[in-house]
Amino acid sequence: MDKFKEKLAALRVEADAAQARADETANKLKESEARVASLEQEEISLKNRIQLLESQLEKVESGHSESTTKSRDLELQIEDLNRKVKSLETQNENLEVKLEDSETKYLKAKAELDELEKVLGEA
Repeated sequence: MDKFKEKLAALRVEADAAQARADETANKLKESEARVASLEQEEISLKNRIQLLESQLEKVESGHSESTTKSRDLELQIEDLNRKVKSLETQNENLEVKLEDSETKYLKAKAELDELEKVLGEA
């Protein structure tokens, strides 16, 4: 009878640990999702900024003789923003991979927890 109680206590500890891992994974997932949403919003903002800069560039090129200097400055800004967009897209892809990993870990932890609850329920 003592062994059964010990086994039951061990399973409860294991279930609590699995639940803690599942909660931690769920929190990390939420953080990752929030970061992805933030990066997506930033990407949209940067793309809008790029469109605005491109529009400004077109006006400058059709304008005055001093437009050469201004257009080069705008081109540099566009290149910089394109690099930032590319970097954000890479970060977004990395976060999506991390998100998928977190989801997988969460589902695994959830399955372990469900199995433990099932075992505890049968005991």
